[in-house]
Amino acid sequence: MGAVLIWSTMAATVKMFAEDLPDLELLCAASVFGALFLLVLTVCSGRIRLIREYRFSDWLETAGTGVFLFLYNALYYFGLGRLSAQEGCIINYLWPLMTVIFACIIMKEPFTTMKIVAMICSFIGIIIITVSNGAGGIGSGAFIGRLSCFGGASCYGLFSVLNKKQDRDQYISMIVYWLVTAVCSLLFGQFGEPWKAISSFQWIGVFWIGLFVNAAANILWAFAINGSGKKTAVIANLAYLVPFFSLFVTLILLGEKITIYALFALAFIVGGILLQSRSERT
Repeated sequence: MGAVLIWSTMAATVKMFAEDLPDLELLCAASVFGALFLLVLTVCSGRIRLIREYRFSDWLETAGTGVFLFLYNALYYFGLGRLSAQEGCIINYLWPLMTVIFACIIMKEPFTTMKIVAMICSFIGIIIITVSNGAGGIGSGAFIGRLSCFGGASCYGLFSVLNKKQDRDQYISMIVYWLVTAVCSLLFGQFGEPWKAISSFQWIGVFWIGLFVNAAANILWAFAINGSGKKTAVIANLAYLVPFFSLFVTLILLGEKITIYALFALAFIVGGILLQSRSERT
């Protein structure tokens, strides 16, 4: 539950602290914090010795997968800057569905009728949240923001499948992923807005996102999945609480009112995810 509560703060905190800070600057700084924290945990747990088993091709493949984590965060941060945190979070939660789609393509998992129904159900949710907030023209900020969040969700779905396919130690892999994210943010950030000095208040956001959202939540989730006496499916279902909790966090931190359309849209999206999840368990 700790991981769920931490992840629920992501949309609101990113939007709050990135208001006057370039997206890639925030992402770069937070990624460095996350990588360093994971490195300390890896050393303390003794898992650092596993790096001896890695060949150059393993490092290259892991780094390539990390690029998709960078793209996910960069696109999501960009989209949140043009949408409400509420809308951005809801669209972002298409990533479990995109994971299923990429698993069918890359890992040759069966593409069942139930998965198609789940896709339609989730995309109805996107239509509801889009129409309720005004569709906007193709060149409008809202349209670009939605497209960016959808692209980010797709990148995270692809990242999840590639990470699963490689099946390497998650501590070491996550260190590489966040280091790649930091380096890519630094390189591409030079072509965007000029970076600014980070204020004391903004450092709080960088610290929270990097240490807790990027690193600690993933470790807590791994402990819950691997160390709990309950079935994995029961624990995994807690992840569906993230977007619902996120609505209340945005209400408290940003003052964004929870609309009936947001709840309807979220119900369709999460309903679609649950349909495909039930299909997999069956």
